[in-house]
This record gives sequence, structure tokens and C-alpha cells, in this order.
Amino acid sequence: MANILDIKNILSKFLKGYGLFIGQEISSEFSDCVFAQYAGGGDLQDYNLILKDNSLKLFNNFVFDFICISHLPDNLIKDDFIEIFRVLKIGGSLIICAKNDNIDAILQKYNVQNFVELFNDLKGLEIYNNDDFQIDKHTVFIAKKFADVGLKQLKIKNEELTEQAQEKLNNAYEQIKQNKNVNESISAIEEVHQRSPDNNDIITNLAYIYYQLKNYKKSSEYFEKSYNLVPSYETLNNLGLSYRLLNNYDKAIKLYQQSILHNPKYGSAHLNLGIAYYNVDQPYKAIESYLTAIKCMPDSVDAYYNLGNAYKRLHKNDLAAEAYQKATELNPNFGSAFSNLGVTYVESKNTGLAIECFEKALELNPNDEATLYNYGTLCKDAKNYIKAAQLLERLLQLNPNAHKVYALLGSVYSTQNDYPNAIKYLSKAQEYDKGSYDLFNNLGIIYLDMREIDKAVENFKKVIEIKPDLKQAYNNIGVSYRWNNNIEDSITYFEKALKVDPNYIEARYNMCYSYLLGGYLQKGFENYEQRLKIKEKNQRLLKTDKPLWQGECLKGKIIFAHFEQGLGDSIQFSRYLPQIYGRGASKVLFKPHKGLDKLMKMSLLPELGIEIVDYSTPLDKLEFDIYTYHMSTLKHCNANYDNTPYKDKFYNANPETVEYFKNKYFNNDKFKLGIFWQGSKANKNDAHRSIPLNKLLRFADITNAQLYSLQKGDGTEQLDKLDRDVNIIRLGDEFNNFSDTAAAIMNCDLVIGIDSAIIHLTAGLGKPACVMLCYAADWRWQKDIEHSIWYDNVKVFRQKQRGNWDECINNILNFLKPATGLSCTQQCK
Repeated sequence: MANILDIKNILSKFLKGYGLFIGQEISSEFSDCVFAQYAGGGDLQDYNLILKDNSLKLFNNFVFDFICISHLPDNLIKDDFIEIFRVLKIGGSLIICAKNDNIDAILQKYNVQNFVELFNDLKGLEIYNNDDFQIDKHTVFIAKKFADVGLKQLKIKNEELTEQAQEKLNNAYEQIKQNKNVNESISAIEEVHQRSPDNNDIITNLAYIYYQLKNYKKSSEYFEKSYNLVPSYETLNNLGLSYRLLNNYDKAIKLYQQSILHNPKYGSAHLNLGIAYYNVDQPYKAIESYLTAIKCMPDSVDAYYNLGNAYKRLHKNDLAAEAYQKATELNPNFGSAFSNLGVTYVESKNTGLAIECFEKALELNPNDEATLYNYGTLCKDAKNYIKAAQLLERLLQLNPNAHKVYALLGSVYSTQNDYPNAIKYLSKAQEYDKGSYDLFNNLGIIYLDMREIDKAVENFKKVIEIKPDLKQAYNNIGVSYRWNNNIEDSITYFEKALKVDPNYIEARYNMCYSYLLGGYLQKGFENYEQRLKIKEKNQRLLKTDKPLWQGECLKGKIIFAHFEQGLGDSIQFSRYLPQIYGRGASKVLFKPHKGLDKLMKMSLLPELGIEIVDYSTPLDKLEFDIYTYHMSTLKHCNANYDNTPYKDKFYNANPETVEYFKNKYFNNDKFKLGIFWQGSKANKNDAHRSIPLNKLLRFADITNAQLYSLQKGDGTEQLDKLDRDVNIIRLGDEFNNFSDTAAAIMNCDLVIGIDSAIIHLTAGLGKPACVMLCYAADWRWQKDIEHSIWYDNVKVFRQKQRGNWDECINNILNFLKPATGLSCTQQCK
């Protein structure tokens, strides 16, 4: 039984205007009363009037938007019922909720048509005969519906069900609740519905059942039936939900808007309207709806969460974070809010807070795919590849069809140089996206890194088939052919890349290596200057307002030359610096790498007028007119085969340090062989140029040989994992700089090593060296020649087959045999 406060709440939520309720049992406190209320704002007025002595005349100056008569007392029916309304003016609808016998009495006493026409302004009449009828939101909305559409009609509803039908319904509902015999239960409910087509409870339940089963087409049909029977702003909202989930956003938006027209304070409709706007990419309208929803529902977690999503789409990270934080405050167990908050922190480059949010989100929901993906991506970008792989592998276990994860995981393993796994996952990604040129390109890059050139070229050519104007693909093919020593074809593809984009710096830069490797030094050094325009190569470029030397006359000017690129470059090519004097410079300053300044001061540079600047000297403490990079001198000095300076010797070692190493390590009559097997792991080509130390143990079989390790840093760990008992004297621990290394090398009879700064230092000291080169070597060693154009005392040994170091080592042993009395018992199989 509705009490007086319930009725007030109903009216204030659902209707605007004057309403009159007349009834015997509206309230146990106010029987036989008349209640009038101004709904929708303003002061409320209660009237408790006994229906006698024409007390209704108190209202004869009111025009009521609706009148609802519920649970009529018998004496009203027996008396002249119609007299009640002679003093009342109804501008809306009349609703009568009465017992069966009372309705019969009304219809017998009055002609229905006359009854309706008695009230010229009456727009609708509803008569219910349910003895248990309560005044509720449905009743009120019926009146409003009539007022909206201007109907003049009579509806007499007979909603009673037989006990058998009600029991059948109850059993069906219980079965569905327990998720048992769902289809059979729905059929049973449908059968009862066919017999009682206007029973709104059945219709509404069917709508909700189909909605839960995600049969949104059927749920929309039943919500629409419900609305036609009992108009309700809530039903409009639910109907909108069904259409939204059918991706009919236009229809959903109209329904939400209609629901809001009926009740502007209905927060759920505003929220759902915002979600619909968001789905049709109208984030600003979505935000407006979410903010209105929050005004109606200040504690709505969903409203704040969706508001954050809209702000995030607009990259308003601060506002998005604020909304997500509010959602987590309202619901500390809302994992998705923590996850999305983490994303906003990622975009704001606040990695620490992002990780905290992702960890919290996974604590609440360990299997949330979005969190696993976003967290995995963050870890990849933060170079925490192990963690990234763990998260993404976990995601794929949950959802093997998450195809975008395969490509990301392939990239993670590629960055770790775990090429088998990288190929595995990128190939899997291709199964889902056969037209993705990115996937073919990434696979090509992996095969290129592995030096599987044919497979690399095959993938890059597939890229071109899909996207013929992609300059990067032509460039990658050019690089691939260069690593296969196919100079002419590599240049052809670089030219194709430049045909697509004549300003493509990377292609010009890569082409320089093909020219240099092929012996076209002038063209090579000309294009080599493109390195200064490439961002990755510019990490050591100077920040100065002084001009960069372009090869012009330097008469009377002080020029400052700065190091760049690797240590080996400075050791090998600093000997060109004295030629700058030929351009008229009054002074040449040279700043080498950290750790090289002491060596450079003991080179011929000071004797030739080059002033060595300590590495620690700030740029602003130097006085100069113009600057250059020492590798640019190769172009400006026209370096070629015929003018290479100081091919025999350019560096000296400190005599005292040389003597120190001699007395401590070299004071013997053995053949002193220095070895060096691994370069810096930071070099992308290191895996191909470096040699496992165990392969070099064959040099210990040289008669009366003593091996000396010149290795420092990367690679020294292999000294503790030798395949056989070989005495290798470890010198690297003694090296504090390259001047120390030079002193040790001066005590060696021969140095054998890979392409590295050690070989360049050995040659620069005038000591003999054998360099072991991979199949496609660096341009500094040219192609297919067994000597060096830069040094007189270096013998070149190349792989004839990619990855085959044994043949290369055999050739060195055979080369040394006449001079050393080589006795080698181990032969390469």
C-alpha cells in the first residue's frame, strides 16, 4: 500500500503540474482523503478533506493535469460518482484503480462514451481492476502518456492470471534464474504471454531475460511492447540499451533523449546517452551527458569512469586521470578504472604511477586483457623485455585470438635478439592479417639481422607488392643486398628508394656504404655526410653557433675537430687531421673519445701541430672559429687509395708502461700472441663479427705459443668457460685506457682479432695483425681483398661461407706456419 510520502516521491520524479489523488486507502493515516500536490518543484501542499459537504469545491479554481482515483470507497460508487468531477477541471488524464465490482458498477451506472465526453478536456482514461493495485510510477506515466499523445480512449485491463498460469510462470522464472532449461522456460513464459498479451509484468520479464541472454533484437521487441502498454522513461532507457547493443546508435540516442524529456533528472539515461555519443565518436557531446549524469547521480562510478574514457580520447590526460581517480575512490575494487588511469599516466610519461595502476588493476583482475596488453606495451617501451614477454604471453594464454598481441610479442622478442620466437609470433600475426606490409617488413628486418638475406629480400619484396610506394622497403632491400656483398643490386634499390623520395636521407646514407664497400671512395664519402642529418647518428653532435666546415679555405682560422661514432674510427682516421693544415688553418684542435686522449697525445698528432683537448674540457671553454667532425675529413681531404697517410705507423706507447707489461707478463721466449674475439654488444653487427673464444684455442697449438687476452668488458666471461685447459694470460684487467692497451700490444709478436678498435690500434702501432672478417664485412676492409688499403701490416682473412669461422682460422694457421713452425694437430672438419 502506498503511503503519502511514496506518492509525493512518485510525482516529484515523474510529472510536472497539478495532480489530484482521491482514494480510501491511499494512506492508512489519511483515509477518505483528497491529496493535491504541485510536482516538479515548488512547495508541496497536503489537503486532508473528508468527502462530504461539497468539500471538493475547495479545488474548483484548479485545472488538474491528472486525477487518479484508487481504491474507491463503496459509498462513492453508490452515490452520484460523477458529481465529484462537476467541480473539477481535468486538463490531462483520469486514472481509475478500482475493484472489479466497483468498475462494473461504474460502467453500469454511466455510459462509457458519455462518461469520457463529460470532461471536454479529458485526454485519456485508464481503468484497472487489480485488487492489489498500488499507486506507482507506472500509473503516473500512463496519465502522462495520454496527455502527451492527446488520446481520448478507454482501456479496461484484465490482468489477472489463473493460479495454474502463475505457477507455470514462477517455475519458469526459477529455472532461468538457476540457468536450467532456459529455452524450455522461455517457451513456457511465451505461452502464458500469448494467453495474456497485455500483462506487462510478463512482457517486461521477457525483455530482461532476452537482454541477459544478449538477444537484443528480441529484448528490444519486448521493451517496445512494454512501453506501448505502460509508458515509462525507464522502459525507453532499456529500449535504448537494446538498440545500442544492436549498434543502432541513432535509434538508441533518440530513445535516450525521449526518456530524458519525460524525466530530465534521470541520470541513467544521461549516462547511456553519453555512451552512445562516445560510440559514434562524438566525445564532446558524451562529456556533456556524463557531466549531467554526475549531477543527477553524484556517486555514479560508471559516470566518472566513462567521463574519463571520453577525456582520454581527446588526450586531455589530466581531466581523464581526475575522473578515473574519482571512480576508484567511489569503488576501490574497480580494476578497469585503475587500468585506464594507468594508460593516462603512460601518455603523460609518468611510468612509475602507470606501473602502480597496472599492478593494482591486475591484483583486482589478473585476467584483464586490456591491462595485460597496455602493461606489456609499457614494459616493452621501457625496455623491460622480460616482463613485457611474460605479460603478453599470459594474455595469449587467455585469448589465443588476440591477433594484435602476436605482432607486439614478436617485436619484443626481436628486440631481445630472440629471433626464433620473434619469427614464430610475427608469422602467427600474418595468419590474421595477410595484407599487413608492416608484418612482412618486420619479418624482413629480423631475417636481415640474422643475415638470412634471401628470406629478408623475399619479405621486403612482398612489402613492395602490397605498398609499391614504400621507400623504406626499397631501402631495406638495398641494405640486404649490401650485406650479401651484392654491391650493384644494393645501389639499384637505393636509387629506387630515392626515386620515390629524392630527399630520403637514410637511402643516401646507406648507399654510401655500398659505394665505399665497392671501392667508390669519392662517391661514398660524399654521401657519408648524410649521417649528420640522421637523428640516431646525431647523439654526439655539437651544440654551437659556430659554422660547420664545408671544405672551404681555413686561412687564419682556428678549427675544432670533434670525435664521433666508434673508438676504432678515431684511432683509424685521426691521422687525416694534419691535412687540414693544407687548407690554411692557423690551429687545429681535436677532442677524442673518453679514454683516448692519452693515446692521442702519444701519437704523431702533437708533432704535426694538432692540439689534443682533454675529454673533460667543456665546449664553452674552447676558442675556435669553425668546427668539423673528424670523420668528415675523409671527404674534405679526398681520401683515396693513393693518399693514405702513415700506413706503417702513427701511434706510440709509453715506454715505461711497455716495460711494466714486459717484466710482468712477457718476459719469456715464447711466441707472444695477443687475441681479441668480441666487440661491444651495443653494435648490431656484433653477433656476426664476433667469434666464440673456444674457436681461438686452436692458436694455442702454434709451437711455443703463449696466448694473451686483450679483451676487456664484454666477452671476458668466456675465459672462465674454456673447452680445454689452455693457459691464456688475462691482460684486460690491467687496462685503464687505450694507452695501457697500446703498451701491452707492443710486447706482442702478433695480434689476431675480429674487426675492432684493437686491430686498428695494433696496426697504428706498427705491429703485425691478422683480422678475421665475417662474410659481409665493414666497408673499411673493402671487398674480396686480402690486404688493407689503410695499413701495411694487416693481413685480412674472410669467411668464405657465412658463419664459418673454422675455415677462416685454418687459413690463418696455414699462413703462419712457415714463420712460426706451426704444429697444429687439430684440423677443421
